[in-house]
Amino acid sequence: MSRKTAGTLFIAVLIIGIALLFRQQIGRMITYGGYRVSNSRPQHPANTSTPATGTKSNTPTPSFPTSYTATSPFGVLPNFSEGTVLSVQSRLAVAKTLGVSLMRTTEVAGKTPPYTAQQLAQAGIHILMNIKKPADMSLTAFQADIAQKIAQVAPTVIVVDNEEDGNNFYQGTVDEYIAELKAVVETAHQYGVKVADGGISGGPARLVTWNYYWTTGQYAQADAFAIKAFRDSGVPRLVKLYDDLPNQSNPTRPILANHADSKLRLERSIAFLAAFKTIPMDYVNFHWYQTTNGAMTEVVNYFRQATGKPVITNEIGQYDTNGAVTTALMQEAAGLQLPYVIWYSGDGGEGKAVALTNKDGSLRPSGAAFKAFIYANY
Repeated sequence: MSRKTAGTLFIAVLIIGIALLFRQQIGRMITYGGYRVSNSRPQHPANTSTPATGTKSNTPTPSFPTSYTATSPFGVLPNFSEGTVLSVQSRLAVAKTLGVSLMRTTEVAGKTPPYTAQQLAQAGIHILMNIKKPADMSLTAFQADIAQKIAQVAPTVIVVDNEEDGNNFYQGTVDEYIAELKAVVETAHQYGVKVADGGISGGPARLVTWNYYWTTGQYAQADAFAIKAFRDSGVPRLVKLYDDLPNQSNPTRPILANHADSKLRLERSIAFLAAFKTIPMDYVNFHWYQTTNGAMTEVVNYFRQATGKPVITNEIGQYDTNGAVTTALMQEAAGLQLPYVIWYSGDGGEGKAVALTNKDGSLRPSGAAFKAFIYANY
């Protein structure tokens, strides 16, 4: 071998070695929507859903994007801001600014293709996709539509409808919802996609936890929880429920005698949690706003105990722009090690949710606190 040939060979080997080392280092970082997330910390568990038995849909098995491995469980649902519906690009900009790569979307089965979710997924966003079944659609058609949407979007989690405890969103009966949930679990698990319920809303989630304490004779715990979850909640409509619950000083007071809708939601929530224990769904979901005094921890612990399932929230937020509230809610959710925490960022009007950003994308104090928490902890 000539000296020239040997020198050329040495340089080639050196270049290959450098390239392999560079590739190894790059592999330790993942970039989501322009936000670089280190893989050196503990990761989310891999998707281990067991495929359901039975005949698969004719829909081809989708080619999934890289599994979600960012260390942060936080995501965002950018919605209205100052009366303006955010475009896909604006939503992506919000996610990038906040430093998250998880987002919630909503689809209606049988309607137009999920263009928004597809665009977000193509941009590197991982989707928790709510899917609503029209009342006149059969379960068989619903399952076919689920398979199609999985192929189109490859969502990280499918969330079945929204807030099944009441009739603001889900309009069916308890039995109808359970049938829908089972149908989605059967279909989604064929493709390795995880499933959660639509999320028991904040009031009923508190009520069902209080009810557990009270009906099992844990009266002191029930009274202490009622003070945190209702009287001191910071939410006027929940404060009113405090005086409509029995306590140790007035143990014969009827439960929610003056709040028929809340009583119905409580009854439905009890039935749902009992059903969730036996359904092979992957997560139990709840929604939460504003209260930062530890009541959320008790709700999550009770949901885990009642169902034996991991708990997530695909809707959490606040009714003001106070950054201290944002930080306290995020600290509590992080401490509970919830796999997914989706922040609702939308202006709902007087006394309702408030977005993290203005319509021009600039951060409000709550948004600045959210971003600071993400970059300080993940």
